[in-house]
Formats: sequence, structure tokens, C-alpha cells
Amino acid sequence: MNVVLKNDLFRFREESDKIYRILWTSSDNKQFFAIDVNASNAWPELFETDFIFESVKTEEIVYGVEDEFAFIHNETDLSAASREKREQLWIDIETLLIEPDIFDKRKRNSLLKGCSTEHGKCRRTLQRNLRRYWQRGMNKNALLPDYKNSGVAKDRLHTSHAKRGRPRQYDIVQGVNVDEEMKSIFKKSIKRFYHGSSKSTFKDAYDDMIRVYFSDENPNGELVPRISEIPTIEQFRYWYKKDRDLEAELRARKGDKNYEKDHRPILSTSTIEAYGPGAVFQIDSTIGDIYLVSKLDPRKIIGRPVIYEVIDVFSRMVVGLYIGIENASYLTAADALANAMTDKVSFCKLYGVNITSKQWPSCHIPDAIIADNAELKGKQIENFIEAFSVRTENTSAYRGDCKGIVERHFRTIQATFKRHLGGTIDKDFRQRGAEDYRLGAALTLDDLTTAFIHCILFHNNAHEISKYDKDFKMMVEDVPAIPVELWNWGIANRSGALRSQSEKVIKAYLLPRASARVTRKGVLFQGCYYHCDRAMEEGWYVRAGQKTWKIEISFDPRNISNIYIPKRGKLSFDICSLTPASRAFENMSLWDLQELKKKVAQGRAKRRGNELAAQVNLDNQLQGIARLSQERRMQSGPDSRSKTERLGNIRENREEEKNMSRAGDAMVLADRKFTGQKAAVIPIAQEEVEEDFSYPNRARREKIIKEREDEK
Repeated sequence: MNVVLKNDLFRFREESDKIYRILWTSSDNKQFFAIDVNASNAWPELFETDFIFESVKTEEIVYGVEDEFAFIHNETDLSAASREKREQLWIDIETLLIEPDIFDKRKRNSLLKGCSTEHGKCRRTLQRNLRRYWQRGMNKNALLPDYKNSGVAKDRLHTSHAKRGRPRQYDIVQGVNVDEEMKSIFKKSIKRFYHGSSKSTFKDAYDDMIRVYFSDENPNGELVPRISEIPTIEQFRYWYKKDRDLEAELRARKGDKNYEKDHRPILSTSTIEAYGPGAVFQIDSTIGDIYLVSKLDPRKIIGRPVIYEVIDVFSRMVVGLYIGIENASYLTAADALANAMTDKVSFCKLYGVNITSKQWPSCHIPDAIIADNAELKGKQIENFIEAFSVRTENTSAYRGDCKGIVERHFRTIQATFKRHLGGTIDKDFRQRGAEDYRLGAALTLDDLTTAFIHCILFHNNAHEISKYDKDFKMMVEDVPAIPVELWNWGIANRSGALRSQSEKVIKAYLLPRASARVTRKGVLFQGCYYHCDRAMEEGWYVRAGQKTWKIEISFDPRNISNIYIPKRGKLSFDICSLTPASRAFENMSLWDLQELKKKVAQGRAKRRGNELAAQVNLDNQLQGIARLSQERRMQSGPDSRSKTERLGNIRENREEEKNMSRAGDAMVLADRKFTGQKAAVIPIAQEEVEEDFSYPNRARREKIIKEREDEK
């Protein structure tokens, strides 16, 4: 600090209530006059500049105190009485402002005496106005009257119990005064009955207040209001408005989310978020205001489509589009994003619209994507984010204003085609007597997509945005606020070269990821087996015979005919197809596959009881056979032979049994006659019989066959 300046403030640290204003400094800046701005009888005091400098260094004085009288007065806001009062006081003291004479007591007295005589004003009045001029900043506005301080102080207001205001003409009850207790009831009622319910009207809140605070219950259980104590609704409304906090009221009645969306102060713009084209994309979906028909049969109405749009924030260019009948989901959002980052010439050609790349130049990967707190919130988008270094931002729930550009464009583009296309719905949809717009449906999905393409081309190449907030350089260069012009200007002056990638790679990294297992039969995913050339070349299936392992794959659940294996460290992938063992699932969606598995499992569960019953019967039959064989063996008597003897003739025994069974196993095509005679029961021989194990001759074989036929 090297110099003191006129109108600066300082105070002594030990006397914080004493604040001095510097009124005048000598030409050599060694002395100055200052006045205490708070004292009612203060006069200018002389100070040495060196003393102030030293006191500031020792921190005994605080220099540069805030000026509480530094008001900015708008002349149009001042009343005529205030301006007139100020001008009159200025005329009275203007002749006194002779410096430095006015600061000297003797000379000041002489000046005051002359001014009093000249203007016919009391000397004390002149002293008070002069002091006011010095203490409040030494300008004309320092003489403005303090009308804001007029009236009775709050702590002394309404001490009488008599009813204030004009007496009532027709009402017997004269009413009540509003005291602190009554105001407390008002506040509680406003908070409880008005702020607490978004559906309650002000009159409802007033009625509820009377019911709760100004009514008594009679012996019959009925509420009887205390008429003499009830304030009027006008009193209730007056104190409500007087103490009203509009923000708190809107938050309480509408909710924080609705307040932030519809009522918050709007002090910025979306363009601030984007430094150039491709910096930020906004994506959103809506249900189209139009009914569509089937491509295969135009007589079939298929309902309203789901529409996705992607818009570049800087240029307002529509960069991506998806129209379909799938519900809003990550997959449909991924389709829109893939469209936003790929070539539009080939896309438009699919729908019979021929364009050049200059008409729709967007085919680039953005730096950031703003989306709802839904589709792009989760792990499915993470692979795309990591692969291409894209940042995603999710808005809060019910905060469509956070991506207001794309939200607004939905309304604009649908309003454009509504009056031209059939099947569009209006505000009176489904009201009694209104037209059923569904019956006018005539467009297919392809027709609507073609219409949208034309609307987008108009928006991007011809529509000038009236409320686009240009920066200074744009205004100097007179850049039209047309999206394609803003895009081209931004490429040249802001963003530079944008990033791009092949359509297949972008789609592969936008697809959901999952784990699959490598086995001998192929790559197993959701019960289906897949194979690819890379797996064969690297011997995956052979190694999987020793031990299986998991790999990461991408897939489209809408068609599981193929899955995709990303290559580590590269922006490429291998395509896997279904093996012949899984050919039944060709062109099936994941949801259909899961439904089919569920149906098969349910069928198995239903048949499980029958299988279990059959299994029990089978076990019972086998046990019966085993029991009969054991009984037959026991009936044959004990076998006294050794183990060696029993096991030594197995081959001969087998040959004998073979010869016996050949006749019965032979394929005899001639009819066999049934004699009707029952088979004779031949007792088991108890005596040892010499057995003949020789191969029977032809005559013997025929005899044996005839005997068996007769037995039957």
C-alpha cells in the first residue's frame, strides 16, 4: 500500500464498529480527512498518511472495507418523490462543497451560516444532509430518502387487540386479527395441506385448515366450526403470498425432478457442452404418432413404431436413425448408434433415396454420447466404450430436458409429416366421437423410414435454426445456422479430422457380450454348438478334449445363427456358424430358443411320471425273473462239483445250448398250426441221464421241430 484514495474505507481492528471514509487527500498525499460513517454526530477528522501505512503493516488498521452504502440505483425504478427529494437536497448543499475549507471547523461554520441565509434552511438540517452526503459515498444518490425504512417496526406492530381494517357491513362476526400464533397455523396448513398434495387447490387447503384448527366435535360426532375465530381466505392468501417461497412450493407440489425439468432457471445452453462436430451425440427414443401396416398384408395393422434419433449437439444435425417395432432396448439403441457412425449413402439407397455424402456427411465415432438412464446404462456398452474411447453420460430419470435437442426434434419432425401421412394420431385420439386414426393406417415400416429420411435431409440441408446460439467468430463470418453448414464450419475450425471405422467392426463391438465354452463338439453357447476356421486351425477342439475353457463372444439375440469372437488386441473378429448338430436352431432368436427349451423341459417334466412308473415296473419284472431263476436253481438240487469242474465245461455247455436254440431261432415262414392241446408237464428227472451233445442230423432236427410244434 503506497497511497490512500478518496472514498476508500478503513477501520481500526479493535473498534470494528468504527468505519471511516476518506473524504479528501492533500496534494502530496501526506494528510487526509475522513469521517466515521456510522456515527450520527460525526465530523471530518484529520489523519496522517504515514500513520495509516504503519498501522496497516502492524495490522492495527484494516484497509479496504466493504462499502454498505454502495448501491446501484436505476433511475426508472425511483419514484418521482424520491428524485424530487434528492434534487432539492443537492441544491441545498452544493454551495457548501468547497474543499478543503468545508473540513475546517471555523470555515465550515461560516459556509453553513451563509447557505442557511441563502436557502432559508435550518443550520441543523444542512449539517445533517452534509454529513449524510459524506458518510454515504459523496454522490447525489447519497441524498435519496430511506423510504424503505418507513412504517412501524415488526416488533412493535399490532399491539392492540381491536379488529383492524374496515368494519364489515353485512357480517355479524367482525373477524380476527392475524397474530404470530395465527401465522404459525397458516404456515403449518400451507405445508401440510397445500404443499403436501399436488392435487389440492388453495381453497381445499383453507377448508382443511378450518377443519383441523378451528372446529370442535359436538356430542353427535359432527364438526362445528368456531365462526368467531376463523380468519378469512383473503387473510390466508395474503400471508401465504407475503411469506411465499416459490421454489420450495414448486418442489413440494411438483417434485424435485419435475422442478428441475420444467421450472428451474435456464442459464446455459447445450452448445456449451460441445466444442465441435462429433464432440457430443444425444440419443433418445419415442413411440411414433402413427399406425403402420404389414409389408406382407397391408390390411393388417401392426401398431405404432419405435423411433430412435441421434443428433450432433454442436451442429444440430441428425446423424442416426432407427425405426422398427422392437421395444426400446439396448439392441435398438445400438442399431441407431451403428447407423449414426456408418455411411448414409448406402443406407438411403436401401429405401430408394439417392444422395451424396455431402448431403449427409456424418459417419463418425463421437467423443461422448448422452442417453437416458436406461438403454446405455450397463455393461453391454462397455466393450464399445473401451474399444473406441467413447464417453457415455446418462441423464437422471424424468429429465428429458438434459437432452432437449433430440427431444425437441421428435416433436418437430412428427409435426412435419402428420398432415401428409395417413394413420397419424392427434390430441383427440380415443376421445368420444373422435375419428379412429388407426383405420387410416397405410404406411409400412419402409414407407415411414423413407419419409423420415426426406424430413431429415430437409432439416440437415435447408432448415435454419432460429434460436441457435452462435459464438462471436460464427457471427463475424455469418455462418448460416443450417446443420450441414454448421457441421462443415465446425470441421474446418473446431474438430478437425473425425474418427471412423468399418460398419462390421462397429456393429460387432456394439453387440452384447457373453461367455461361451470351447468343447470337443464346438463352441457351446446357450445349448448351441458353433464352429469357425480359426478354432480348427489352432486345434481348439482337440485341446478341449483334455480340458474345456471359456471365451468371450459377441452375439445378436435377435438371430443366433452366428456368434462373433473378438480378436485380442485388434479391432476385428471371427464369425462362428452353427454346427450340423445345432442346425435346428438356424435363424432362431435367443428368446425363441429359450422358449423352446422351456417347452421341452416342461414336456419332459410332464412325462417324468410315466417314465418313473415304467422304471418301477421294469425293476419289479427284473426282480421277478431273478427270483424265479434262483428258485429253479434251488429245485435242481445242490451241486457237489468243485469250482474247477463247474467252470471247465463252459464251452461244451454253450455249444449244446446253441444247438438247442437254433431250431427255435430259425426264420420259419410256413404257417404253424395250433392243435389246441395243452403242453404235457414233464417232471424233472431225478436220476442221472446220459446226455448226447453231438450235432443232430437232418432227420433228428425235423423230429425235434415237429415235437415242439405239437407241444404248442
